[in-house]
Amino acid sequence: MVFSREAGPLKIATFNINNISKRLHNLMAWLARAQPDVVCLQELKVEQRAFPASALRDLGYRGVWLGERSLERRSDPSAGARPGADAIQLAWES
Repeated sequence: MVFSREAGPLKIATFNINNISKRLHNLMAWLARAQPDVVCLQELKVEQRAFPASALRDLGYRGVWLGERSLERRSDPSAGARPGADAIQLAWES
């Protein structure tokens, strides 16, 4: 991932959500408290079209994610950043 920001330090946090659909309220409460500039989520367990992007946008995050339907793939990568970050790039190897 590449993050770029001109003003001050960047607060980066990770959250193992273990099914974002079931724990979205936990994530939203945590983001409101912690207010990281960048959040990396693991184990989304949601398909691409079902990712709750609008809920995260409501808190000021924009992001990239990959949601796949697969039993073998347990850690779907995701990253979100507040508007102060100039670039977000998510890269992984298949």
